[in-house]
Order: sequence, then C-alpha cells, then structure tokens
Amino acid sequence: AKSLAFLVGGSIARGSGSRRMDQWSGALEANPALGTLLVGAGLGLVGLPPAATFLSEWLSLAGAFASPHRGAAISALVALVIVFAGLTFHWGRMALGKARPRFKDLLPVASHAPLWALLAVLVLLGFWLPAPLRALLDRAVEVLRS
Repeated sequence: AKSLAFLVGGSIARGSGSRRMDQWSGALEANPALGTLLVGAGLGLVGLPPAATFLSEWLSLAGAFASPHRGAAISALVALVIVFAGLTFHWGRMALGKARPRFKDLLPVASHAPLWALLAVLVLLGFWLPAPLRALLDRAVEVLRS
C-alpha cells in the first residue's frame, strides 16, 4: 500500500506540477485511472477490506484483545482510529475535491500497469495469504497473547 501510494503520488505530483499535496485535489475527476489507484492505496493504508493490511491488523488486534494486555490492544485500536480519520480526511480531499484545471498526466498509460499490479497484489493478499505469510502472522499473534 505504501509503495503504491508513493508511486501514484509521484505521478500526481508530476501531473499537477506541484509536490504540495494540497494542490492535488480532484484526482478522480482529473484522471480516473490515477484517482482510482490513489483511492486503492488509501484504502490499503488505512487498513480497510479487502486490502491485505486489514487482515494483518485484524489478526493482530484479535490476538492482542485475547491476551491479558488489553490496555495495549486498546491503545493500538485508538491509534488506528486516529490514523484512519487523518488519512481519510486528506485522501478524500485529494481524490474527491475539485480538480485542478492544469492537471496533465505526463506518463504513457502503459506506465500505469505496474501500479495496477501492485493494487491487485494488495487486494489478492486481503483474500488469500500464502502459508509462510500466514504462519508469520500467526506467530505474531501468539507473541501478543503471551
């Protein structure tokens, strides 16, 4: 999700002519493909389904609440809610705000293929985790429970 966000952000920065994120509003209107990728990256960063980050956060929180250290689990949940609120506010403005009239995607459409592949992997891992990754998450949950 972070890699996708950085790569999409770079494309939007070039297209808008500004590295300032407050100049990036309306990505969905200005360029639906980049806007969709930006929304996908944002959903992954905040840990919403079907992104792989949701599954890891869910398993970690479930393990933490099953442990005797519920204070740490509550602290983690509060931190996740704060991050969710902040990212949703800024990401929503970047994706849904009023489009800047001078936006022009300088890269060929074919250059978006790796970005779509990253988004596909992010969603795929939200539905299916390979056994080694699942074992790693299960081990992390066991550490939280002890």
